[in-house]
Amino acid sequence: MIKYETGMPFPDKRYLVKEAATIRFNEASFDVILSLNGIRSEELKAFKTGRLVYGLFVRSHLPFLLLDFDEFDMDCSFNIFLLESENAKNWLAQKGNLVNLFLVDRISGLLQAMRTISMAERLVNELKLQLADQISHYSSADEVNKETEKIESQFTTGAMLKRTDHFTSV
Repeated sequence: MIKYETGMPFPDKRYLVKEAATIRFNEASFDVILSLNGIRSEELKAFKTGRLVYGLFVRSHLPFLLLDFDEFDMDCSFNIFLLESENAKNWLAQKGNLVNLFLVDRISGLLQAMRTISMAERLVNELKLQLADQISHYSSADEVNKETEKIESQFTTGAMLKRTDHFTSV
Protein backbone atom coordinates (compact mmCIF):
# COMPACT_ATOMS: atom_id res chain seq x y z
CA MET A 1 0.00 0.00 0.00
CA ILE A 2 1.30 3.43 -0.93
CA LYS A 3 1.31 6.03 1.83
CA TYR A 4 0.80 9.71 0.99
CA GLU A 5 1.81 12.33 3.52
CA THR A 6 2.00 16.08 3.01
CA GLY A 7 5.47 17.50 3.48
CA MET A 8 7.02 14.16 2.51
CA PRO A 9 8.41 13.04 -0.88
CA PHE A 10 5.75 12.07 -3.41
CA PRO A 11 6.14 8.29 -3.75
CA ASP A 12 6.07 8.10 -7.56
CA LYS A 13 8.83 10.16 -9.21
CA ARG A 14 7.52 9.48 -12.74
CA TYR A 15 5.10 12.37 -12.28
CA LEU A 16 7.84 14.90 -11.45
CA VAL A 17 9.54 15.00 -14.86
CA LYS A 18 7.85 18.23 -15.97
CA GLU A 19 5.35 20.80 -14.82
CA ALA A 20 2.05 19.19 -15.74
CA ALA A 21 -1.23 17.72 -14.61
CA THR A 22 -1.32 13.98 -15.20
CA ILE A 23 -4.11 11.42 -15.00
CA ARG A 24 -3.43 8.17 -13.16
CA PHE A 25 -6.18 5.57 -13.44
CA ASN A 26 -7.14 3.72 -10.26
CA GLU A 27 -9.60 0.85 -9.72
CA ALA A 28 -12.85 2.79 -9.97
CA SER A 29 -11.91 6.33 -10.98
CA PHE A 30 -8.68 8.30 -11.41
CA ASP A 31 -6.21 10.54 -9.63
CA VAL A 32 -4.76 13.81 -10.88
CA ILE A 33 -1.17 14.61 -10.02
CA LEU A 34 -0.46 18.34 -10.38
CA SER A 35 3.28 18.89 -10.53
CA LEU A 36 4.23 22.58 -10.31
CA ASN A 37 7.60 24.30 -10.26
CA GLY A 38 7.89 26.11 -6.92
CA ILE A 39 4.38 26.38 -5.51
CA ARG A 40 3.47 29.87 -4.26
CA SER A 41 1.50 30.23 -1.01
CA GLU A 42 -1.48 31.65 -2.95
CA GLU A 43 -1.54 28.57 -5.19
CA LEU A 44 -1.35 26.24 -2.20
CA LYS A 45 -4.21 28.02 -0.44
CA ALA A 46 -6.34 28.01 -3.61
CA PHE A 47 -5.73 24.29 -4.07
CA LYS A 48 -6.48 23.38 -0.46
CA THR A 49 -9.48 25.55 0.36
CA GLY A 50 -10.47 27.54 -2.70
CA ARG A 51 -13.25 27.10 -5.17
CA LEU A 52 -12.45 24.64 -7.95
CA VAL A 53 -14.13 25.01 -11.32
CA TYR A 54 -13.73 22.00 -13.57
CA GLY A 55 -14.96 20.83 -16.92
CA LEU A 56 -14.46 18.32 -19.70
CA PHE A 57 -13.22 19.50 -23.09
CA VAL A 58 -13.46 16.95 -25.93
CA ARG A 59 -12.02 16.97 -29.43
CA SER A 60 -11.71 13.89 -31.67
CA HIS A 61 -12.70 11.50 -28.85
CA LEU A 62 -9.91 12.90 -26.69
CA PRO A 63 -11.20 14.19 -23.35
CA PHE A 64 -9.29 16.79 -21.35
CA LEU A 65 -10.10 17.44 -17.71
CA LEU A 66 -9.85 21.17 -17.01
CA LEU A 67 -9.10 22.41 -13.50
CA ASP A 68 -9.31 26.09 -12.51
CA PHE A 69 -8.23 26.91 -8.95
CA ASP A 70 -8.47 30.73 -9.40
CA GLU A 71 -4.71 31.16 -8.82
CA PHE A 72 -3.79 28.66 -11.54
CA ASP A 73 -5.41 26.39 -14.07
CA MET A 74 -4.30 23.18 -15.71
CA ASP A 75 -5.57 20.61 -18.17
CA CYS A 76 -4.86 16.91 -18.39
CA SER A 77 -5.68 14.45 -21.12
CA PHE A 78 -6.98 10.90 -20.86
CA ASN A 79 -5.46 8.01 -22.78
CA ILE A 80 -7.42 4.79 -22.20
CA PHE A 81 -4.67 2.82 -23.94
CA LEU A 82 -2.52 3.26 -20.83
CA LEU A 83 -4.66 0.50 -19.34
CA GLU A 84 -4.49 -3.09 -20.56
CA SER A 85 -7.49 -3.96 -22.74
CA GLU A 86 -9.28 -6.06 -20.11
CA ASN A 87 -8.55 -3.49 -17.38
CA ALA A 88 -9.91 -0.72 -19.62
CA LYS A 89 -13.21 -2.57 -20.06
CA ASN A 90 -13.49 -3.13 -16.33
CA TRP A 91 -12.58 0.49 -15.57
CA LEU A 92 -15.19 1.82 -17.99
CA ALA A 93 -17.85 -0.29 -16.23
CA GLN A 94 -17.08 1.18 -12.80
CA LYS A 95 -19.36 3.84 -11.30
CA GLY A 96 -16.76 5.72 -9.24
CA ASN A 97 -16.76 9.51 -9.27
CA LEU A 98 -14.31 10.36 -6.46
CA VAL A 99 -11.11 11.93 -7.74
CA ASN A 100 -7.97 12.41 -5.67
CA LEU A 101 -5.93 15.51 -6.46
CA PHE A 102 -2.28 15.64 -5.44
CA LEU A 103 -0.33 18.92 -5.51
CA VAL A 104 3.40 18.22 -5.75
CA ASP A 105 6.31 20.65 -5.87
CA ARG A 106 8.24 19.33 -8.85
CA ILE A 107 11.53 20.86 -7.76
CA SER A 108 11.59 19.51 -4.19
CA GLY A 109 9.50 16.42 -4.97
CA LEU A 110 7.41 17.06 -1.86
CA LEU A 111 3.67 16.47 -1.67
CA GLN A 112 2.23 19.85 -0.67
CA ALA A 113 -1.48 19.04 -0.45
CA MET A 114 -4.20 16.50 -1.22
CA ARG A 115 -7.83 17.05 -2.04
CA THR A 116 -10.64 14.67 -2.93
CA ILE A 117 -13.60 15.82 -5.00
CA SER A 118 -16.78 14.20 -6.19
CA MET A 119 -17.09 14.72 -9.94
CA ALA A 120 -20.49 15.49 -11.41
CA GLU A 121 -22.18 12.32 -12.68
CA ARG A 122 -22.90 13.94 -16.05
CA LEU A 123 -19.19 14.68 -16.54
CA VAL A 124 -18.12 11.16 -15.53
CA ASN A 125 -20.67 9.60 -17.90
CA GLU A 126 -19.47 11.77 -20.80
CA LEU A 127 -15.84 10.98 -19.96
CA LYS A 128 -16.45 7.23 -20.04
CA LEU A 129 -18.45 7.50 -23.28
CA GLN A 130 -15.58 9.39 -24.92
CA LEU A 131 -12.99 6.90 -23.64
CA ALA A 132 -15.04 3.97 -24.97
CA ASP A 133 -15.14 5.78 -28.33
CA GLN A 134 -11.39 6.42 -28.07
CA ILE A 135 -10.84 2.65 -28.13
CA SER A 136 -12.72 2.30 -31.41
CA HIS A 137 -11.19 5.39 -33.09
CA TYR A 138 -7.52 4.90 -32.23
CA SER A 139 -5.24 1.89 -32.30
CA SER A 140 -2.53 2.75 -29.76
CA ALA A 141 -1.40 5.01 -26.94
CA ASP A 142 1.09 6.64 -29.32
CA GLU A 143 -1.65 7.54 -31.78
CA VAL A 144 -3.69 9.11 -28.98
CA ASN A 145 -0.63 11.01 -27.72
CA LYS A 146 0.10 12.46 -31.17
CA GLU A 147 -3.46 13.69 -31.59
CA THR A 148 -3.45 15.04 -28.03
CA GLU A 149 -0.32 17.08 -28.78
CA LYS A 150 -2.03 18.58 -31.85
CA ILE A 151 -5.04 19.65 -29.81
CA GLU A 152 -2.86 21.06 -27.01
CA SER A 153 -0.99 23.16 -29.58
CA GLN A 154 -4.30 24.64 -30.78
CA PHE A 155 -5.96 25.41 -27.43
CA THR A 156 -4.74 26.88 -24.15
CA THR A 157 -6.38 25.72 -20.93
CA GLY A 158 -8.24 29.04 -20.79
CA ALA A 159 -9.54 28.58 -24.33
CA MET A 160 -10.69 25.06 -23.48
CA LEU A 161 -12.47 26.33 -20.34
CA LYS A 162 -14.42 28.85 -22.44
CA ARG A 163 -15.71 26.03 -24.64
CA THR A 164 -17.08 23.68 -21.97
CA ASP A 165 -19.72 23.36 -19.28
CA HIS A 166 -18.40 24.18 -15.81
CA PHE A 167 -18.91 22.38 -12.54
CA THR A 168 -17.87 23.69 -9.13
CA SER A 169 -16.40 21.99 -6.10
CA VAL A 170 -15.73 23.78 -2.81
